[in-house]
This record gives sequence, C-alpha cells and structure tokens, in this order.
Amino acid sequence: MCLTTFQKSDHQLHTPEQEMKKKRRNLIYQICGFIIVASIGLIGLFSFALKDWAEENFSNYVYVFEWTALWAFGLSWLVKGSELFKNFAITKMIR
Repeated sequence: MCLTTFQKSDHQLHTPEQEMKKKRRNLIYQICGFIIVASIGLIGLFSFALKDWAEENFSNYVYVFEWTALWAFGLSWLVKGSELFKNFAITKMIR
C-alpha cells in the first residue's frame, strides 16, 4: 500500500507548493514501505538463515519486526488520512 496506492494523487496539483508537499508525502510513503519490506525480510532471514543465533540471542525477533512494520504502516496511514488533522503544525507541512 505504501509503495503503490498511497503515492497516487487524490486530486490535481495546481501550485508548486502542492507538488512539493506531495513529494514529501511520497518520501514518507517510500521510507515506510522500505521499513515494512525490510522487517518482513528480516523475519525471514532470522527464521531460516540465522535461526540458531536468533533463538539464543534475540528470541523476540518476530515480535520486534512485526511491531516495526505495523508502526511504519500506521504512520503512512496517518499521513494519507491527514485531512482529519489539518490544524496540526506537522500536517500543515505535508498537506
């Protein structure tokens, strides 16, 4: 969702300021998407290639990487739905 759907425009961009804000949002979506993909990949890596080491030293790796992916998705979802938070200073920078 972060790497494809969220980056599509909901409406036409008319001013350079709107285009700049759209680029900022797309950067946030790309970073969040990368974090999600990396978290899933690290779960696979720790489950298969580093299984013995992970069981001894990092037993909660699935929980940690799922938590990280969930927070990244939540952030991207909040940025996408920031119409609800128009009055906050941070959303004025990206909306």
